[in-house]
Amino acid sequence: MIRCGVVPADDVIAAVEKNDFSGLSALLPNMAKGAEAAADALGKSGSSRTVDSLLDRACFADMRAAAKATGIREVVSLLERKTDFTNLLTALRTQRLRDGELRRAVFDDSVIWGGRIGMSELRDAADAKAVAKEDAGYTAAARAISAAGKDAEALERVSLALDNDLRSTVDGITGMKLLGAYPVIAYIAALEYEIKNLRVILSGIAAGDDRSLISERLRLVP
Repeated sequence: MIRCGVVPADDVIAAVEKNDFSGLSALLPNMAKGAEAAADALGKSGSSRTVDSLLDRACFADMRAAAKATGIREVVSLLERKTDFTNLLTALRTQRLRDGELRRAVFDDSVIWGGRIGMSELRDAADAKAVAKEDAGYTAAARAISAAGKDAEALERVSLALDNDLRSTVDGITGMKLLGAYPVIAYIAALEYEIKNLRVILSGIAAGDDRSLISERLRLVP
């Protein structure tokens, strides 16, 4: 368990053991409902993928509410961008499925609402890069998707490019702004990517990856 969340880890464990998530609703209303739905879905289907999808959607819903509550337009915009990038990666993963009906079903089960890219267009797109460029103006994302190729490392390269794009966007919003919420936004973003880099390094070492390969996967942190 990670002991730095909004809800104490022991409270989460107790909620799961009792299958009662009502105690979480005051701080994370969508996550509380999502956890209840996920527990029910797991009992019926045994599918961990469905659980992940329900909790991801609930998490983003709580983040949207928190972003809106700040009253800061840039924070809302950053979360929209993060949502779109998450969905683009989902679309790229599902496009590897040859069965069109199965691909759309998996996408529908995983997509997160609240971004700027139209989900119906992305769901049926033969090429996610076209949607990224034309629907939401994510030219850099479209370029990264186009350049990634189709080998086993392609998704990791796209994920890295999207993370770096998001990080650059944060820097553009917060750079040289020393007052208000902007330094906090920059700090939280930097901390998130530092943690992600630590995970990349540790997982790479555990897998026996070459040092140069690990370095290529690291996210931009000023």
